[in-house]
Amino acid sequence: IAQNNYFNDPFKYNYNYSEYGLAFVMCKKYASAKRIFLEIEADQPNTYVIAANLGTVYELLGQTDSALFWLKRAVNL
Repeated sequence: IAQNNYFNDPFKYNYNYSEYGLAFVMCKKYASAKRIFLEIEADQPNTYVIAANLGTVYELLGQTDSALFWLKRAVNL
């Protein structure tokens, strides 16, 4: 598996990791989804999809100030 270029391509890897985060959202495990999206954001900052997903997760957690920050950031990216 280590030789597979798939895992060496951060865009492909983070796309699937993002899907994993979305699965947590669908299961209403918002804190787990937030952790995943924040990890991706740290690895590849300024990705509008991740920023939008973070905004949604923060909204679902009831953290409206953080939700607004991330949703505005997504729009501006």
